Amino acid sequence: MKKNTLIVLLLFAFSFTAAQNAKYYSPKVQSAIVYLNGATLTQTAKVNLLKGSNEIILTNLAHGIDEKSIKVKIKGNAFVVSVNKMLNHIRKNKKSKEVLKLTDSLNFYEKKRSDLNAEIQVLQGKSAVLSSLIQKGSKNFSISQIKKSLDFFTKQSSKINYSLEKDKTIFQKVMGKIQDIKKQIKELGSFGKEPVNEVGLTIQTSKKTTAVVKVSYFTRSASWKPFYNIASSGFGEPISLTLNADIRQRTGLEWKNIQLTVSTRNPYLNNNKPLLKPWFIGFRKNHPIPMFKAMNNVHAEAVQTAAPSYIVQQSKGLAIEYKLMLNVPIPPDGKGRIVKIKNVTLPAEYSYYAVPKYSNEGFLVCKIKDWKRTGFLSGQANIFYENSYVGKSFVNPKTTDKDFLLSLGKDINIRADKKLVKDFREESFLGNNVTRTFNYEIILKNNKEKTCPLIVEDQIPISKNEKIKVKVIETSNAAYSPRSGKLVWKLKLKPGEKKILKLNFSVTYPGDKEISGL
Repeated sequence: MKKNTLIVLLLFAFSFTAAQNAKYYSPKVQSAIVYLNGATLTQTAKVNLLKGSNEIILTNLAHGIDEKSIKVKIKGNAFVVSVNKMLNHIRKNKKSKEVLKLTDSLNFYEKKRSDLNAEIQVLQGKSAVLSSLIQKGSKNFSISQIKKSLDFFTKQSSKINYSLEKDKTIFQKVMGKIQDIKKQIKELGSFGKEPVNEVGLTIQTSKKTTAVVKVSYFTRSASWKPFYNIASSGFGEPISLTLNADIRQRTGLEWKNIQLTVSTRNPYLNNNKPLLKPWFIGFRKNHPIPMFKAMNNVHAEAVQTAAPSYIVQQSKGLAIEYKLMLNVPIPPDGKGRIVKIKNVTLPAEYSYYAVPKYSNEGFLVCKIKDWKRTGFLSGQANIFYENSYVGKSFVNPKTTDKDFLLSLGKDINIRADKKLVKDFREESFLGNNVTRTFNYEIILKNNKEKTCPLIVEDQIPISKNEKIKVKVIETSNAAYSPRSGKLVWKLKLKPGEKKILKLNFSVTYPGDKEISGL
């Protein structure tokens, strides 16, 4: 047991001595490839090497490093013998220059607060002593002496109270400054208390030389997400769709003057090919089976689209990379920085939709054809129409629909009112069945000064029981889908035109039963 303990102590002493003899270098961040989750960072350092074996430690690396992803290359007359990832709990991460300046300001105001607090306590003490002396001494004073004492007390008390109120006002301002600085430090993010990620290298060289060491690795502490601006200048105009990247990082390192690239790759996705398992069938049991709709991960075919002059777009295997040719600083505060990636103009078809069952106003809808060919990713979108902000939507290129329907909002000049004209109940003479007949009118009105294409949607109820019979009587030539019960009218309304659609159907069912949903 003692022998094992001695060996451990000797190994610890050896490693501690090696660390003391090692040379420390803080490599500069050269590039970052940011994925949907995570990033690959590359840092370089120029190191001075002696003949033989050299112990080099690259310090101040990013947080969240995947140890197995570390790669080291060296340029010069030398080669790397070993690589070792380490955590240094003694050397703390350096704070940014902004945080250091704010910390200095915080220390200044905290000292000022302490001095003011001490001065206020002295003034309060003086005021208490002065009051005590007047109260004790006034019992043995003559009237003239009391009057002089009161005059003296009034003058001194006024001076003390004036200084006291002044110091209290300054104290409150100093406290406000301290709170503001603390909030700003929190906003910027401070990593000074976290251990430093380091990589220890053993480098061998045949002569004294200078070499450039490049280390690259994957870090979990960065990401980007797409969001879009979708704009239309007016009815019948093409759609302008702009892809933006919301980039953020908490690596603890400043990203300034580096080569920044945004990639559509997601390293956390399961890249293994699905395996088919035996498909068993049998008799269904008499209990409900939960049904789940599978997500259709259809890969969207990418097409070349217009990108800003400062963006270089290139395909990398199964992903697309956007290389930014401008300097875009990304501080390590975890807050998003927005970069415009590319813009594409898409042909679109406009029409008005009305669903009078739920709304008596029309909706302007834009259909974007061949949506999958944009190669875009899923993300939130801001919608603009005629230079006005409409609201938000969600872009999902993975949908199975070929076309993308984009709602641009309500239009109060398109009216669609649905009213029940008749609900007639009739009992059968030959049985106990009851037939209810429903007559509806859908009243459409175009209050705009132009002809508008209008698609109206409504529905006929669908029976879930063979004893409930639904009969369609009148639909005003609507396209009818018996499976879904959906009715669709495609119309064109002239300026000021009013049109009435008739919708009649009947429902027959046993008279001793109640029908839900009608």
